[in-house]
Amino acid sequence: MGKKYLTLTAIILAAELFAALPCMGKAPKQAKAGYGVCDVAIECLENKKKSYDSQAYELNREIARLQEKQDAEAEMDQLVIYFIEAQNMSALAGKQIQDYLKKKDQIELAGSEPDYVEYRISAHDELQINVYGEPDLTKTVRVAADGTISYPLIGKVNVDGLTTQGLEEKLSKLLIDGGYIVNPQVSVYVERFSSVSILGEVRNPGSYELKGRLSIMDAIAQADGFNIDADINNVKILRIEDGQQKTINIKLGDIKKGMEGVEIILKPNDTIFVEKIGKATVLGEVTRPGTFELKDRITVLEAIAMAGGFTDIAAINGTRIIRENPGSKKKVIRINVTDVISRGKKEKDIDLVPGDIVYVP
Repeated sequence: MGKKYLTLTAIILAAELFAALPCMGKAPKQAKAGYGVCDVAIECLENKKKSYDSQAYELNREIARLQEKQDAEAEMDQLVIYFIEAQNMSALAGKQIQDYLKKKDQIELAGSEPDYVEYRISAHDELQINVYGEPDLTKTVRVAADGTISYPLIGKVNVDGLTTQGLEEKLSKLLIDGGYIVNPQVSVYVERFSSVSILGEVRNPGSYELKGRLSIMDAIAQADGFNIDADINNVKILRIEDGQQKTINIKLGDIKKGMEGVEIILKPNDTIFVEKIGKATVLGEVTRPGTFELKDRITVLEAIAMAGGFTDIAAINGTRIIRENPGSKKKVIRINVTDVISRGKKEKDIDLVPGDIVYVP
């Protein structure tokens, strides 16, 4: 009777308690108005913790009852394992609640919290999968680049784009259909999200978690925005596709202007690099010699105009660009200003590049 009693007790108890969880299948659709992601997650985790605490309490009572029986050591051993597991799961839920409470405090300090959006699993996420009463199936797994995980008994499982609830349901079905477990109680938690790197001219460069749909502007906001020297029209995304590195060049100024089709959604392991804004120097016979930022396409004559124009004694047709030439001597480019102004040869009004020095004799 012992083994049969133990199995029935564990299954019935687990089924009753897990069935009481309102967030297992309904929370995303029934989230209260004004709730943010932290509120929903906390409510769901609190319900789970209550269930685990209730399980631990009932199991502890059963263990106490069995202590008074003879020849019940084997049953007690198994119930103690279940009791410890329920306590551990409760402690884990408690830790997750504290994590979300801290996150909520940070969001409230920032001023607002986004509306609840279900997170969808993606490549390189690290998942903790727990199956109640089955320690061999309690695993921490990393999602491969192709969006799959390898899981005991089942093998390769495609998880890309699933919510944690969706993966719980999928694994439960696979375990049942495979004849491995009659009534599996599966819990999935994202321990570590995939990430993107934000480097260059941002205030806080580094690696940031990629939680769901994240645009390049959202990512830069996470890095506390641009430095003063950032060239927002010279931003690169370095991305690995099919084993090859791909570079995407972006003019974020176009996004700010509201141009459609420019915004890009980031993928796991993307690297964003914000270049330092280029500068050119104008010297010689100009009204206000100095260094100027190349925020947009700027030609020689435009730079001279920014420097206040030529002086009365400038030898305008002797204007030169001194340009860095990696690996060799500096390159000197002569500009015939008269050709550009009087003869309409605009192709001779050369675009400047970062580091150029314009000299007017």
